Amino acid sequence: APLMGSGYWIAECVQAAGCSMVHGTKGGHSRVIERASMLADADLILLAPCGFSLERTRAELSSLQLLQSDEWRALPAVRSGAVAVADGNLYFNRSSCGVVEAAEIVAEAAHPELRGLFGHHGRHWVSLSELDAFCDRDGAASPTKPVALASGVAAAAVENGGGAAKLRGTDTATPSAHVDAQLKALSDGDFASAFALNSAANRARLSGAANFEAIVKGSPSFSVLLHSSTVCVVQCEDGEGSAAAAAVRVQATAAADTAAAANIADEVRFVFDLSRSGAGRWETDGVRIEC
Repeated sequence: APLMGSGYWIAECVQAAGCSMVHGTKGGHSRVIERASMLADADLILLAPCGFSLERTRAELSSLQLLQSDEWRALPAVRSGAVAVADGNLYFNRSSCGVVEAAEIVAEAAHPELRGLFGHHGRHWVSLSELDAFCDRDGAASPTKPVALASGVAAAAVENGGGAAKLRGTDTATPSAHVDAQLKALSDGDFASAFALNSAANRARLSGAANFEAIVKGSPSFSVLLHSSTVCVVQCEDGEGSAAAAAVRVQATAAADTAAAANIADEVRFVFDLSRSGAGRWETDGVRIEC
C-alpha cells in the first residue's frame, strides 16, 4: 500500500522536536509516498498510521509485507535501526490537546539522549525492533476491538453478489444511500464514480481518481470493499435528514476464501465522514478505519 507522509500540524510537532520533515510541510497535505526509496534521505522513519494503535499497526504491517521488501530494507534509516512506531490513534490522528505529547514522542524517538525522558517510550512508541515484544507482552491490547454503537441506529445492509448490489432499507436522500452508492461503485470497479462522490477538498487531497484507485487497491483494509463477495452493513444515526454532517459506519466482511486468496482483511469497520455540499448533496470528506 502506498505510504503517506504528514503535513498539517504534524510538521509543527516535528519542528518542535528539533527535526524537519522529509516529505511534508506545515499546513500542507499528507503526500503519498509512491516508493519507499523516497525515504532515502530520512535519518528517522516514524510509523504512526492514522487511527491505529501500536498493536493494530503491527497487524497491518504483517499483512502489507512492507518490511520484507528489498526497497524498504535498503533504506539507510532501516539499516541503522532508526525506525520507530508510535500510537497514531491517540497522538497523530487529530490536532487536539495531545499535540504536545506528539512532539515529545518525536523528540524521544529522534534523540537517543531523550529516550524515555517524557515517559512515552515503551508506552506510546517503541522502536521497530521492540514492536513484537511490546505487542506480545502480557496484557497487550487486541489489534481490533468491538464497536459499541449509539442507541437509536438504523441499519441498512448492502449485499454485493454477482457484481450487483442489493440495497435494503435505504432512502436515496440519506447519508446511508450516499455511502451505498460509493460502495456500489467500488464493488463495480468504477473508481471514477466513487471518486466523484468525494467532497472537493477530499478530491484535491487524493490528487485524482487514478491515485484514489491506487490507494484503495494497495490497502489490505480498503481493498476488501472491491470484492463482489463482500457483505457490507451500513449504519448511521436516525434523524439525519436536516444535519449538515454525518458519520456513517460500515462493517465490511469478506468471504473467507476471498480474504485468504487475495491476502486482504476478512472484516474491517470503516467510518465515512460526510458533509453537505453547497447544493445540499452529501459528499465524503474522508474515510477512517475504526479499531
